[in-house]
Amino acid sequence: MQGGKQVQEKTESANDGGDSAKISLHVLDDYLGLKDPISNIIKYSLVLIVITCSLYVLLGFIVPAYPDAVYQIVQFYVADRELFDRIVANYLTVPLASRWDRLVLLVYLSLYAGMWWAYFKSKISMDPPIEAKRLKIQTLRRLLGTTSSHWKPKIEPEVDKEIIQYFRDKGNASMSVIAILVAASVLIFDQISSIWSMEDASFTLWQYAVLWAGMLAAVTSFVCFMLCVDALDTMHNRFQNDDVRSTLVHYFYTYTINPRYVAVASMLLSMVLLLAYHSEVLASLSIAIILWVGYQFWFPDIRGSAAERGVDMAIMMPRRHKGWHVVLLISLPLAISALAKLYA
Repeated sequence: MQGGKQVQEKTESANDGGDSAKISLHVLDDYLGLKDPISNIIKYSLVLIVITCSLYVLLGFIVPAYPDAVYQIVQFYVADRELFDRIVANYLTVPLASRWDRLVLLVYLSLYAGMWWAYFKSKISMDPPIEAKRLKIQTLRRLLGTTSSHWKPKIEPEVDKEIIQYFRDKGNASMSVIAILVAASVLIFDQISSIWSMEDASFTLWQYAVLWAGMLAAVTSFVCFMLCVDALDTMHNRFQNDDVRSTLVHYFYTYTINPRYVAVASMLLSMVLLLAYHSEVLASLSIAIILWVGYQFWFPDIRGSAAERGVDMAIMMPRRHKGWHVVLLISLPLAISALAKLYA
């Protein structure tokens, strides 16, 4: 009888543990019910692909192939025909293989920008009219916004002291990481500057665009990282009272959220553009790697882990696209480029 009673107590304890686990994980319900982000990423990317590729097809394919017809349109702005021919020859005329490589790179850059566009559009807002316009998709931003105490718009008085210390500890760790990233952004800026300063350097319009965009991305990354460091350092001031401290520490920590993501996205873009100056194919491959690895992190699929902990599968949205869908998406442009050059 005593052994049976102990078994019954263990069973009840296990059931209570399972119920408490389900209760403690209920905060994940909102995230698990959100939509698959891939359709929004594709939609935004297609908009950018149409714009960027149309512009490059015009400048890289049509103008060099039909200079006479194009000159008839632009002669009002460029009256000197010799000047027009010199511009086309020096800035727009490149081997056909390079044109396809650059077109594919623009597709990958559009996918990269579309991914971040969808990511930032998923930001949680406490203003109902603004929140109604946000994307309700599964992103790291949404996940942390619904589950992390650091991302809450307000701090409960009873957890003020504990959460403020967490803010400061996390700020210290973040400052160490950001210092390394600042050095990386400065190094990228220095590499691009050294290319500009080369003697007798002759750049095509494409190279000018790549270098200018890369330098702008590196500067943006540096500025955003420095603002984050300054904001995190401000958190460690000695404030006049606890209410002021909790208010300002929370404000300066949450302020760094947007600049940090902008800085990371800009630094990765500057690295890719620096590589694109030397090789468009390697730049496209690097973006493909960023898309594949970054998608797993910035758009986390936690359904498997949640199900193992007892979360009800019924609350989850239909299963997300598998990894091979993303692989197909990011490898298709390179495959098209290879086939185009093969039959050119």
